[in-house]
Order: sequence, then structure tokens, then C-alpha cells
Amino acid sequence: VIIENLVIYDGTNSTKQHVKIIEFFYSCERPIVMTRCKYRQYFHLRSAPTAFMIRSLVSRFEELSSVAYHPGRGAHRNIYSEDSV
Repeated sequence: VIIENLVIYDGTNSTKQHVKIIEFFYSCERPIVMTRCKYRQYFHLRSAPTAFMIRSLVSRFEELSSVAYHPGRGAHRNIYSEDSV
């Protein structure tokens, strides 16, 4: 939510916010603490992403080279019919 250039953290992050988190993480000596601090300063917020969220985002970025969110396909289910049993 943007109100006159003020971003309100609602627990979800846009792609721009994800990119900034990755940038802050790799530019810091103490990645998690400083990433949260820089995030709050950059977006003018009181709250910041959790350490778990930052680590998850960085892990996904290192694995996929992307910050885009692509949810999984969910649980695989076997469908049985009378003919196939």
C-alpha cells in the first residue's frame, strides 16, 4: 500500500521490495541485521521482514536466480477409478 510515497508493510512484499532485500543482504557485513535496518530506512517503515523470510528469499534467489514467487504445484494426488483398480 502506498500513501504519498510512504510504504506500509502489510506482511507481503512486492518484487521491488524483494530485489532491495537481496541487494541489501549482499552489501552488508552482518547480512540479516543490516538488511532489516536498511529495509526499514529505505521504505520508511517501523517493521521489516523476519530473518527467516530474508534467508528464504536469499536461498530461493541463489537457487533460481530470481526473486519472483512461483508457488509449488501442491500435493500430488492419485485418482483411482473402478476401471483402474
